[in-house]
Amino acid sequence: MNEPEIIKAKGMKLLLNRHIYYRRDSRKGTTYWMCTEPDRCKGTAITYHEGDKIKVRKEGEHTCVPNQERVQAEKVRQNLKRAATEQLEATPAQILRTQLPRVPSGVKSQLPDR
Repeated sequence: MNEPEIIKAKGMKLLLNRHIYYRRDSRKGTTYWMCTEPDRCKGTAITYHEGDKIKVRKEGEHTCVPNQERVQAEKVRQNLKRAATEQLEATPAQILRTQLPRVPSGVKSQLPDR
């Protein structure tokens, strides 16, 4: 099992075992997640915090195919947004020119056109 990672992208997303989840609900220190492929997959996860660490209480079965490149693309999108907020003097085109050359082509194919 990979280490779970939470990113902020249109709300919160959980990256776990080559799957992406969106936050469905949180109660009493427990967070409930749904697979981001709801039309094709009913995969779920339940997490909680133990100190600074995110722990997985349960991960349900997926019917969608895990996609590491899609997971990496979510991280790239988050990094691009962070760069845009930190480098206020840079244009979006400048940020893309500096960030995207390091991104593998398979990951680039998972990024949106705009």
